[in-house]
Amino acid sequence: MLATVTAIAALASTDYPGTVHVDGFNLPAAVTVNQSGDNYTVTFGNFSQLGTVEITAPGATINGVTTIVTSQQIEGGLASAVIAFNQYALGANIDILTPEGITKTVTFTQDGEATGYQIKNSGFENFKSNGEPFAWHGFKSATGIFAGMAPGSLNKSTDKHSGTYSALMTSGSLFGVVGNGTMTTGRLNAASTTATDKVNCSKMNISDNSTDDNGDPFYTIMNGRPDAIKFWAKFNPKNSTYRASMSAIITNGSAYQDPEDKEYTNKLATAKDLENIAMSAGFVEYTVPFEYINTNLTGRALLVTFSTSSTPGGGASGDALYVDDISLVYNAAITGINVKGEELEGFSQDVYEYNFELAEGETLADTDIEATYISPHAYLVKKAIETEDGYKLIVAVVSNDFNTVKMYTINYTKPSTAVPGDVNGDGYVNSTDITTLYSFLLSGDMSNIVNGDQNGDGGISSADVTMIYSILLSGSAK
Repeated sequence: MLATVTAIAALASTDYPGTVHVDGFNLPAAVTVNQSGDNYTVTFGNFSQLGTVEITAPGATINGVTTIVTSQQIEGGLASAVIAFNQYALGANIDILTPEGITKTVTFTQDGEATGYQIKNSGFENFKSNGEPFAWHGFKSATGIFAGMAPGSLNKSTDKHSGTYSALMTSGSLFGVVGNGTMTTGRLNAASTTATDKVNCSKMNISDNSTDDNGDPFYTIMNGRPDAIKFWAKFNPKNSTYRASMSAIITNGSAYQDPEDKEYTNKLATAKDLENIAMSAGFVEYTVPFEYINTNLTGRALLVTFSTSSTPGGGASGDALYVDDISLVYNAAITGINVKGEELEGFSQDVYEYNFELAEGETLADTDIEATYISPHAYLVKKAIETEDGYKLIVAVVSNDFNTVKMYTINYTKPSTAVPGDVNGDGYVNSTDITTLYSFLLSGDMSNIVNGDQNGDGGISSADVTMIYSILLSGSAK
């Protein structure tokens, strides 16, 4: 029996648009989840390669995530799968063993920008008529009495890491005061000519219904708990000692500004790089981990701000910061598995199935399984399933955005009860086994080699008859 693991939230019926990947084919499709009582039915549409993939099983909910572990035959064959989702997104990894003995792999992913797990227009391919990127904002859409006079600029550039464009921030000067080039997912406020005055800030509040020229709000919805933020940047300052900056804050959605003007208690996590974005000839990849401050909060919004200087009013006029290909990182990797307090022999992160033999009378349960994994925000699933042959242990990790699913299967089989010389399998060694073996020899049917090959040489011959005679003569027959 093979196992299916499903991590879900309690939903009546939900469709998840995304992409189904089947053996190299990418198919736009929707996965449907229906709930009826304690049972959940997950349906992947009718694909020419597989037909309909449908799995139904009961679930148990812990901390808002429901998990289903099941072994079952489906339309396309015997399914071993992990499916994980909440009300925002769904991911899947399914292996289906067909009746022909071929394994078909099905995975499902969704667009993180559409589900609230990534930042919209994070590749900077789309820009508004005022030159600002969609879903991002500079001083052209800022508030404050000096917004129209702010010398820092935000535009598109063909100097990019990938695609067609990147976002370009350039600092300027007004009355001898440097104005940083700045870009934010929130809204800039320029209300003072003193650069360090904290009324000059990036702010957001999901209760604010204001939108920009493209109809985008001045905040980014955030449904996930990312481990890090990654981006590509190129910085051309007037002085090699200058540093550009990046700041990312996940909040519960209530009012927040950066830099802070008071102590804020609505922060779930922060990721800031104020020292490392240095002068570079080309684009450099940066990865900044999130530090989680209050995990009791529910994240609802993300404020990301880039600036040509890590110091308000710092740098010089003409400093240029290019940013491209921003992504939020969601890790999913199991680093170790223990069964009954013992490390799994031969465990490797890229080996997903293991086979062992049970000790005589040994049993296994969910509580016998432990695993370590690298992200505290990923979902761990573990289950011991009793089978006809022994036990199948399932250990799975699902990334917080549900787009990475890794499952490990550990098969434990019962000790062999075969009696040497017992060809017909009645538990005894006697003359009937010799008669049975002679019939194998005369028929020439090599399908009987498993029972007929008593000496283990890979064939059926008179040597196997001799072995049975020796067992009978020794008096050790069962």
